[in-house]
Amino acid sequence: MKGLLEEILEIPSRARLCYQKNRGIKLPTGVPYLGMGSSYHAPLTLFYCGKDIHPRIASEYYNYLARRVLPQGVLISQSGESSETVWNLDCFRSVIVITNNPNSSLGTSKKARKVVELFSGEEKFPTTKSFINTLIVLYLGLGINPLRGIRALEKNFNNFQEFAKRQAEDIFNYLTTKKIKGLYVIGSGPNAGTASQASLTLSETTKLSWIGMPVAQYDHGPKETAENTVVIILNSNGKDKKRIELIKGKLKAKSNACIIELTEKELPEQLSPFLFITQLNFIMNYLADDMKIKRVFQMGEKVTTVPKSVHR
Repeated sequence: MKGLLEEILEIPSRARLCYQKNRGIKLPTGVPYLGMGSSYHAPLTLFYCGKDIHPRIASEYYNYLARRVLPQGVLISQSGESSETVWNLDCFRSVIVITNNPNSSLGTSKKARKVVELFSGEEKFPTTKSFINTLIVLYLGLGINPLRGIRALEKNFNNFQEFAKRQAEDIFNYLTTKKIKGLYVIGSGPNAGTASQASLTLSETTKLSWIGMPVAQYDHGPKETAENTVVIILNSNGKDKKRIELIKGKLKAKSNACIIELTEKELPEQLSPFLFITQLNFIMNYLADDMKIKRVFQMGEKVTTVPKSVHR
């Protein structure tokens, strides 16, 4: 897809810039971290790294959980204009804003005590650079140094690109020879957020419905759909590695599922999302090319805005 690959190729330089610009920041614990889509999946990653934060989908928090005005919250929106996240300004006395656009509605709000910029550059396609840079900001602000993950990303970037071409071709060939019933991305712990993020961007780009979920959740029922499905497994050599082997064995023995396994053995599990989402971004791009997808946003725009009257 014209333009998408160019944005993906900027990931290493933009990640390094975000790291350099935001070293030393501190983010609060014990408070809600609100966002939509990618901006929710990123704090979910840190939650499963064991950090004391409360990731919430901004729309659901606003409609169902905001019982009173709280002293502080963290609002995340790459555009700074996502309607549901902006609404939540009403739910806090002050906020920390994480955004790629400091001049946005969120970034210029009088309630914004601090604005943390992502330095992702322009993005016209599904979120690639900004998701990774949001992770970098959250890791830095919550006391995990992401530098080792960034260096591994830089070191392996070209190999990831070549590997992804082959994986995308395998998936495409499978899609064209089977009556597909399901498409899954599964990962554990920190990579539950990665799986959800990948399913979002793959769905936006390929126009097929991908589902992201934890490995164990897949084992609790969805594995019964395995015939004629694609299952991308994120294997971080972590606490679920034995379960992953059991699931793979079942799928290979009892189904014709197309199994794509991404593995990471050198980094600690909590840093593996940087490498997995980069590989998945490349797979997304090359699969879209194989499928001759020309446009991403056909049902709406990249930034989702809705009138506040829809909910209240």
